[in-house]
Amino acid sequence: MRFYILNVMRTNNVFVASIFINSVGNIFERIKMKIIYFFIIVGFFISCGSTKKMSDTNPNSDNMVVYNENDSGKNVELNQNVFFEISLPANKTTGFKWDVIKIDSTILQKVSDNYIESNAQSKLIGVGGIYIVKFKTIAKGKTALKLIYHRPFENSGGKRNFNLSITIK
Repeated sequence: MRFYILNVMRTNNVFVASIFINSVGNIFERIKMKIIYFFIIVGFFISCGSTKKMSDTNPNSDNMVVYNENDSGKNVELNQNVFFEISLPANKTTGFKWDVIKIDSTILQKVSDNYIESNAQSKLIGVGGIYIVKFKTIAKGKTALKLIYHRPFENSGGKRNFNLSITIK
């Protein structure tokens, strides 16, 4: 324990007051050092935490596999922790939409979905577009993936279907 006594007097009250002030100062220094050590350790673990390639884990990667309506009915093989997307024609203005109706969520996870209006004819009323849904493989196994193009407010079986049989290795 360090004491810095700036004014030495023979009275005990002044000496005790100097010790108290310096003891509080040491407590703050120790707390400050503990906080610094904490952030150094956290930074170390964050920097060492992931060794995966960005192309394997990034849902916006240029290496992402894209399936379209021509791939319906195919059997595909993918690795674990890989993102892929399905891009299907759609027209939101008609009330139709694509919905995932069959998926084994223990091995395949839906990450996002988005409707993009066609750029070429965006000024026209009722113009179509593309429905994009992104998935991530999370465990080994096999699953059937089925999407249906339907009007949710109708009880019909849907206008179109999209099916993939997926094996994750």
